[in-house]
Amino acid sequence: MSSKFYSRTGLFALLGAFLVLVMLIQWLFSSARVDLTDNNLYTISEGTKNIVSDLEEPVVLKFYFSWKETEGLPAIRDYAKRVQELLEEYVAYSDGKLSIEVIDPVAFSEQEDEATEYGLQGVPLNAGGANLYFGLVAEIDSDQGEERSASFSENDANAQVIPFIQLDQESYLEYDLSKLIYTAANPKLPVVGLLSSLDVSGGMDFMTRQQKEPWMLVEQIKQLFSVKELEESITEIPDDVDVLMLIHPKDLNDETLLAIDQYVLAGGKAMVFVDPKAEQEQQMSPLDSNEGSDLRILLESWGVKPSSGQFVADGQYAMAVNLAQSQRPVRHLALLNLLNDGSNDVISPDDITTADLESITFSSALAFSPMEDAKSVFTPLLKSSTDSMLMDVNLLVNMADPTALYSEFAPSGEALVMAARITGGAITAFPEGIDVVSDSEIDGSAEPVTETVMPELTVSDNINVILVGDTDILSDRLWVQVQNFFGQRIPTPWADNAGFVINSLDNLAGSADLIDIRSRGQYTRTFKVVDALTRDAEEKFRAEEEALEQQLQETEQQLSELQPVPGNDDIQLSPEQEQALDSFMQKKLDIRKRLREVRLNLDQDIESLGTKLKLINILLIPTLLALLVSFVAVARRKKRAR
Repeated sequence: MSSKFYSRTGLFALLGAFLVLVMLIQWLFSSARVDLTDNNLYTISEGTKNIVSDLEEPVVLKFYFSWKETEGLPAIRDYAKRVQELLEEYVAYSDGKLSIEVIDPVAFSEQEDEATEYGLQGVPLNAGGANLYFGLVAEIDSDQGEERSASFSENDANAQVIPFIQLDQESYLEYDLSKLIYTAANPKLPVVGLLSSLDVSGGMDFMTRQQKEPWMLVEQIKQLFSVKELEESITEIPDDVDVLMLIHPKDLNDETLLAIDQYVLAGGKAMVFVDPKAEQEQQMSPLDSNEGSDLRILLESWGVKPSSGQFVADGQYAMAVNLAQSQRPVRHLALLNLLNDGSNDVISPDDITTADLESITFSSALAFSPMEDAKSVFTPLLKSSTDSMLMDVNLLVNMADPTALYSEFAPSGEALVMAARITGGAITAFPEGIDVVSDSEIDGSAEPVTETVMPELTVSDNINVILVGDTDILSDRLWVQVQNFFGQRIPTPWADNAGFVINSLDNLAGSADLIDIRSRGQYTRTFKVVDALTRDAEEKFRAEEEALEQQLQETEQQLSELQPVPGNDDIQLSPEQEQALDSFMQKKLDIRKRLREVRLNLDQDIESLGTKLKLINILLIPTLLALLVSFVAVARRKKRAR
């Protein structure tokens, strides 16, 4: 009896000691994390840590998610848990400046009304009126713990909102959350300093003698930023400019160039658009020489070499243009439409400014390359295919037929960078200063006096510049169709040019920490083998189809020459001509049959791979497992027998 009692006491003691040990470990190591995932998916970046730890005022995060309504949707609930865990990581690194409220806005509740008032998007789940809310609100917690007003109209007008957290944007979740918090703590609109030699804000059309509308992209920028237009002869960049936007900067004097140089070296962010041949400039003034812009003196000081006087010609992404109504479209090697098909990196999938873009159009774009002795980091954002080369921009002057470019086209096999991010170290472009001429009164008369102005900064370790080798990328004709609806201009985009520019300005306007936040990588993986087979099949299909189409056109041309003209019964074919006609007709039928076979067999390799995978999953893997279990069973029997 006594031993049984002591035995029970010992078990209870062990259980108590175990529970105490678990609680102690939980308390001591509650913040400990070990991230063993590829790309460190569950570890926030240093930029995010700096943003949340440097908050000057407390920020409250309101995480709205319909937990009750999604009980039968485990995938969405799992993603919501990951978002909540990530937000809790933010709170842990904020030194008490961040707090989080998790709110379940059930149907017809005050919480749902509040979510709607904040502008969160509800997605209908069923016919009963239930909505799925999955959004986030960040606002300054001005009361710092005091009871907040229940009136929705008194909610902070500067509250920043993610209306609905998209499930397919998980790789950029950290950037979106960090930007939300940063913007809530810094609610003032960023200032973009715009310096352009083109009439991007509207001007006189010399052909029609009428006032031109502003470029649609500039109108969209003005809706999201505070735009300050700068004179081309400016000698100092204003202190309140968050991002300097240069468009076709040509014929700038040394004082303006020095001002740009010092602004960038001092940590100012810039987005620069240069162009070997700006088509919009020709429309502004047809008599202008239309010389290109490359800003070479500054670019080389930043460690970048531009392809001055040359443009990127690309056979793979050349767009088709119409020369005349009666002629078929032809490919223009200078007019490019970069496409993100998931199998290439012509549109960088790794940078936050380009990752979600589908297509970007260029016209006679400049190329950039890093210099050998550069101290800066050169990161390509947009580039051509390997079926490309640099061509003399003079070939485009007075060119009537774009097919003439093909006579000079010899692809280099190298992808050419048309947009890049430049970060890191740089030196001044004016180490010996610049000469400034000013008037000075001597004995009552004004005489020119030359003064040498030296740069205050000669080196920097942290420049942030995005370079784009084209200005036409901003013009309406390359990305949008604009319609006038009762005096209102309605844009219908067909390319992502505006998205790229606005993403870049938005990214540069944030803090340096926000710029440095990386993509979190992919939680789901694509079928790379299947994708590769698809690309190979499509390339094979295109090559065979083009060859057969060419043969078909030649055969039809020969047939048209042999066949008599309708309505003219006087022309008689000789037996040889009739035999040739029958032969060509048979050849035409054979070609069309082969063409159908090529199209039908496009997915043959992919279907074959699918069959193999099914056989492996259905037969091979179970067979291997059965053999392994049998081997273990036999080995155990032999061991017992011994």
